[in-house]
Amino acid sequence: LATPFFETEYDLDHAMLSPELRTHITFAYFKSGHMIYLNPHALKAMHAVLNTFYSDTLAADSGGALH
Repeated sequence: LATPFFETEYDLDHAMLSPELRTHITFAYFKSGHMIYLNPHALKAMHAVLNTFYSDTLAADSGGALH
């Protein structure tokens, strides 16, 4: 499996998404190769970004009330 750099951005730029849907997409970049788990600093940064993503998603899904 290979994912060329910027291919996802290119695909999304050409997906004809409405401006409203585009606000649901975020990107994060980490200083690492394809094995991010080998770089402890990048892994920690990715973990923080994912925690925020999951928390925000759960809060939105529950109407802002996390249990």
